[in-house]
Amino acid sequence: MGRAHPGAMTVVSDGSDFRQVAWGGVEFAVPREWEPRQVDARRLVLGRGTDPALELKWGAGPTGPPVKRLARAIHQRSGAFRDYPLPPEWQRALRGREGRAFEWTAGGASAGGACVRCCRCGRVCLIQFFDRDAPGWSERAVRVLASLADHRDDGRTRWRLFDVAVDLPQAFQTGGSRFHAGRFELRFQAPRRRLTLWRWAPAGALLQGQDLVRFAAATLGGAGLRFESAVVEGSAAAVAAPSARGGIGARFAERVGWARRRAVRVWHLVAANRILGVDLLGPSREFMSEFEEICGRYGVDESTGAPGTAPGA
Repeated sequence: MGRAHPGAMTVVSDGSDFRQVAWGGVEFAVPREWEPRQVDARRLVLGRGTDPALELKWGAGPTGPPVKRLARAIHQRSGAFRDYPLPPEWQRALRGREGRAFEWTAGGASAGGACVRCCRCGRVCLIQFFDRDAPGWSERAVRVLASLADHRDDGRTRWRLFDVAVDLPQAFQTGGSRFHAGRFELRFQAPRRRLTLWRWAPAGALLQGQDLVRFAAATLGGAGLRFESAVVEGSAAAVAAPSARGGIGARFAERVGWARRRAVRVWHLVAANRILGVDLLGPSREFMSEFEEICGRYGVDESTGAPGTAPGA
């Protein structure tokens, strides 16, 4: 069966030449020099320099990306497409999955990969490699395929891209993301909840002439937020939590669980030269414990080294 994800988030380099990528319920390992170029809810394109290296698409069951759709697109470009049974080494790497391998050429471009379905969760993944002429591509492909994980058993989803990583309950689905030089913004939605995560870098340059409270107020201020200085887990932080509204209606909403609260925390990771931020809006009941858990599971992925660059359009 398709392998489940490991449990807890790890954000420290293991010293290998591969690093983990996780997005939308799918995880896999790629060479460190591959960087995200396009990021969608169910599609990732990674590249090396200006050249694409890998594309991964995924979906649930019959609505997933079947190989026939790719074949039609290649034929429309007057290209050549061939699919065939998974080679033995790919079948071993993709244990617990069924599908076919393929290769194509069109307009001077070429790729090879596989379209497979997990026998346990039913998720369909189409993965293709564009660097088949590079030395050692076959060994790299097997290693990437062997690392593919498409489900977990603990009710959580890991999101790990560029130099940030977070582990969230599966109820949180991506609501959009923005990756710009110096600023990343990831938005998520869940029933009655709205979550935004930020990463700014380099922190040293951004904080010149101002403290963290002023930075947070200038960057995220407004909507009644007032930031105060704090120390959280040994890191300098700026926190904001608007006071609850009074009155009979507000107290009744709080008692029956209708009321929602909002909290924002911004903190400085000195060693990593990054600033992280969490903004959560959610039900009042057990709100702060949920907020603290999200903050505790959000961190910098030190295995990526320097801050990444934004993906191409």
